[in-house]
Amino acid sequence: MVITLTVLKHLWRVWREREDQRGRLARMTQRELADIGLTDAERQTEVDAPFWRAVFVHYCHGNRYARARRARTQQAVVRLSRMEASRAS
Repeated sequence: MVITLTVLKHLWRVWREREDQRGRLARMTQRELADIGLTDAERQTEVDAPFWRAVFVHYCHGNRYARARRARTQQAVVRLSRMEASRAS
């Protein structure tokens, strides 16, 4: 597997954002947690969640969108092939 500098840069950015979010969440008071609908246990679970989980979710969403784009492109190619075949007949 080849990891490019672009991927590493992105991973670094996601990791820093995640650290910032964890810090803000850890500093929230009980009142602030109640305002956003989180319990103390949910906060602790989120703060303790490993970094790779956030990256995995991010890339799963990206892959899902890429697969959908690929499927639409393939469908368009099939329609175009059918149109060209019908013109040739």
